[in-house]
Amino acid sequence: KELQNLLRQSSNNYYVIFKNRIIGFMICFREKSDYNSKNYKFFKKKESKFLYVDRVVIDERHRREGLGKAIYHEIFNLARKDNLPIALEVNTQPINQPSLDFHEKMGFDQVGTKDFEDHSVAYFVK
Repeated sequence: KELQNLLRQSSNNYYVIFKNRIIGFMICFREKSDYNSKNYKFFKKKESKFLYVDRVVIDERHRREGLGKAIYHEIFNLARKDNLPIALEVNTQPINQPSLDFHEKMGFDQVGTKDFEDHSVAYFVK
């Protein structure tokens, strides 16, 4: 149900299909969405136009095959056309080191942090 609501509210979705199965996806939002995420709202306050990457999922059996990079290159092309910064957050507590490393390699710069009651995040923009 939650995933269906996210898809309805989102502006762009990308899917990776292998043997007629979805093995990965990305859900993105533009700046005028009513999305109620505190992380999304961080960027809504700072940027007049942006593309927010909310979810990126790759089936664990297909990780490290370049699928994440391929999806990101799709949104890089979209963002370039509309001159949009790409915004996202990564958990720092508990730490998601593979995601931090990946986003740094993909050229994202950290622009902030936030501590919540049960976790912490770092905010990134490219």
